[in-house]
Amino acid sequence: MEKRRFSRVPFRMQVEIDTGEEKFTGKVKDISLKGAFILSQPTAPPEKQVSISIHLTGTSAKLVITINGKVIRNDAEGFAVYFDAVDLDSFILLKNIVDYNSADPEKILAEYAAAMKS
Repeated sequence: MEKRRFSRVPFRMQVEIDTGEEKFTGKVKDISLKGAFILSQPTAPPEKQVSISIHLTGTSAKLVITINGKVIRNDAEGFAVYFDAVDLDSFILLKNIVDYNSADPEKILAEYAAAMKS
């Protein structure tokens, strides 16, 4: 049975990971409004608090999504992060990314609305 409350979408983008003790880079494999899977070696251990920064580049500005979260699992490819702190600007950018990359943006909106009620 699916435990996720938020749909994941494919999204390949470089990411910087800061564990507090070390910094390294990886690549987002997929992302949702509450988490992401990061392709990376090294990985961060489960339960580790991390800060990830996704650098978006456009024609007129460079935008950075900064998200704090906890590593919930890792495997040979990388690790999964559950987001527990996102500033408003980063959340808006994240929501737009998930909407744009989703096959069903209405479902994403419904998930977001349900989360706001709880």
